[in-house]
Amino acid sequence: MAFGNLSQAYQRLNRSMPGGWCRWMASWRCLYSTTAAQATPPVAPSIRAQVYMLQGKNIFENLAMEEWMLHNLETKTKYALLLYRNGPTVVIGRMQNPFKEVDLHHVMNDKTSDGESIELARRRSGGGTVYHDHGNINYSFVQSRDDLDKGTNASIIRDGLRRQFKAPSTINKRGDVLVDKRKISGCAQRITGKRSYHHGTLLINSKISDLWKAISSPLNNKLYGKGTDSVRSPVCNLVEYAPNVQIDQVLKAIADEFLYVRNNPMFVHAECQMDLEHPDPLVEDPKFHDTVRALYPASYTDASAFLGSKPADKTMPWFEVNVQDVDQEFLSHEMEELMSSKWRY
Repeated sequence: MAFGNLSQAYQRLNRSMPGGWCRWMASWRCLYSTTAAQATPPVAPSIRAQVYMLQGKNIFENLAMEEWMLHNLETKTKYALLLYRNGPTVVIGRMQNPFKEVDLHHVMNDKTSDGESIELARRRSGGGTVYHDHGNINYSFVQSRDDLDKGTNASIIRDGLRRQFKAPSTINKRGDVLVDKRKISGCAQRITGKRSYHHGTLLINSKISDLWKAISSPLNNKLYGKGTDSVRSPVCNLVEYAPNVQIDQVLKAIADEFLYVRNNPMFVHAECQMDLEHPDPLVEDPKFHDTVRALYPASYTDASAFLGSKPADKTMPWFEVNVQDVDQEFLSHEMEELMSSKWRY
């Protein structure tokens, strides 16, 4: 078709449309975009705060479950706290070089002081290298991107240790929790789209000698690259300050503190600044336990339908999450990628 004929055809079509072709198209685009926006309104979470506990100790399964919860809790709860433990594992950050951070020969060929094999995993968040074992707790605060508040999350860990175990814990500028200037909890975060999690480790009764042996690479000062280097710090266990402490007691203390803070929309958490480095008076609230106990029934009832899960203990505010109730295809794909040599190395 010649250009002149094409121009004439366009003019005839424009005259045939009420108000002209261009005006009609503009109106159609406006109607379409308005309809699309109204078709997917945001869904408010059904409950404000909920704690979940994973019973398995497989690092890849637990990391995959954490990723699944990141993408699937948006309509279930505004704030979620995931608690879990792993067997002996070195976990490096997303942007780290394992040859610089880990003694790979030791991890791949030797055993821990208890005769266990050591896994190597790379997580999806940034930050430095950490060591997990049976004496360590892993926590993950899952929320929307807008609700991410690392200061308040860190203070939940700090105040849980103060209130229940009288540990003189503080927070440094990086958001790590310290006791007597030694790190007891390090953290990292992941933000994707409108969702986020802020997770970390908490040393209760870990094998410190195994920790340092696993994360002391003989190539650390011989390799140079663009990867993120870990910031090495002195560490300590909570058992040094609470000799009779049990893992379940710490899990409950952190869960209690989380529910106390997040279930009260009017509560302003004191001293959540990221630069708090000096100890201050231990947190004392005579109504704390009454307040937390009052929250249990609501948390128990509202979360009971989630994944068909059952509470591990009716006196505890957390719920077991059974992987059989979760999207198996997602978990399998995520675990396969996390375990692949291409991802880990």
